[in-house]
Amino acid sequence: MSSGGAVPREGIAERISRWLVWGSGALLLACAVLVTLDVLTRKLFRVTFFESVELSQYAFAITISLSLAYALTAKTHIRIDAAFPLFGRKLRAVLDVIAILAMTGLAAGFAYYSWQVTAQTFNMPGRLLGAASASSLQFPIVIPQAIWAIGFTWFFLVCLLYLVRSAWALARWDISTVDALVGIPSMVSELEETRAELDQVRSETGSR
Repeated sequence: MSSGGAVPREGIAERISRWLVWGSGALLLACAVLVTLDVLTRKLFRVTFFESVELSQYAFAITISLSLAYALTAKTHIRIDAAFPLFGRKLRAVLDVIAILAMTGLAAGFAYYSWQVTAQTFNMPGRLLGAASASSLQFPIVIPQAIWAIGFTWFFLVCLLYLVRSAWALARWDISTVDALVGIPSMVSELEETRAELDQVRSETGSR
């Protein structure tokens, strides 16, 4: 069994996924601002200017798909691990690879059907880009749907990357690398990671 070298904490895939989740957070914040403005204008002027309900629906769908890849890289997806710690390291590594294989298949389905829905919307009768919303905005639905589909596609690509890397590590019985890539984080590792992040923040604050 190889002890395995340290897996890079953040490569290109992880960095892009982090940028996407930051964008998702900014999008949710923008929705909160629009909802607040709509409430105020409805209260003061008896009229709604921003169609915040419709835009928020698009934003929620987009933020979910754009955040899935980051949830994978940060290991925040929920896994039921009641009996998992009772197994040996090799069996846990095999189950981890099976889990990422199943998630890759699920992500592939998300990506395929999201693009199928987007194509159907684009091919519907419309003025410019297919079907438009029924509100006063007449917003082309294909735009948020395409961004939604891009999020699922990126999630699939990251899953595929992690599947290939973890399967290759498992083939070499590099259990440490498998665990670092797709393993369930232990309480000790989470505490150590939190401590390292706090130390980094203190060092950055002290250097200013």
